[in-house]
Amino acid sequence: MALIEILAPVERRHPKKHEPVEAGFQIFEVGGQTYLQIVTYGTSERQIKGVVSQTIQFGPDGIAALRDVLKTLP
Repeated sequence: MALIEILAPVERRHPKKHEPVEAGFQIFEVGGQTYLQIVTYGTSERQIKGVVSQTIQFGPDGIAALRDVLKTLP
């Protein structure tokens, strides 16, 4: 699990597109602050299906950073 508060650009020499996976999200509040949680379930070839593979949370600062990144997309 990861709680993201800062997003910084990175340079990759050989970026590649990953295989599609199922994902879900949840928006919740803790202590009056809003969080976005995204979970992924792995590829269709995964041995155990329906089990959460990764969980990523964005706190208030992370949500603001994600909005800024999304604004730069065409």
